[in-house]
Amino acid sequence: TVRRKMDQVAQKLQNAQHAIVFTGAGLSTAAGIPDFRSGMKTVLNTGPGLWAAQADYERRNPIRTEETRNDPTRPRVNLDEMLTKRPTFSHRAITVLLDKGLVKSVLTQNVDNLHRKSGVPPHKLVEFHGNLQCERCESCGQNFERGFRIGPNPGQAHYTG
Repeated sequence: TVRRKMDQVAQKLQNAQHAIVFTGAGLSTAAGIPDFRSGMKTVLNTGPGLWAAQADYERRNPIRTEETRNDPTRPRVNLDEMLTKRPTFSHRAITVLLDKGLVKSVLTQNVDNLHRKSGVPPHKLVEFHGNLQCERCESCGQNFERGFRIGPNPGQAHYTG
């Protein structure tokens, strides 16, 4: 049962000396951010993953042209919309595990900034693919978390350094 599995995980966390949490796109689907790997027949509200949707589009449009490149129906990730999303219950639960000392750090493949928004301290967070809202100053080395997407940002003249 789910309850038994939850008890097993809780016991392992309590006995662990250095537990970590590793997350990927599936954690943020509940926030409304599509993942990359879900198939065309997914039951997720976010719809099929980007890779499956792109493959389906390319099957239906096998010749790449300027028209298909700029086709508004071509599957894409909307990075700016991603920044409007809020942390899910799971993001907040991970923060509680950190606060209680049951987990030492969070490693994530996600660039959506939801771990930071949920309260995970930057020094306990490893963002393998970076973060859409964080950058480091080339001059002083200081990190900055921005309220907007960090490059590429067409039409925005922004430079840290």
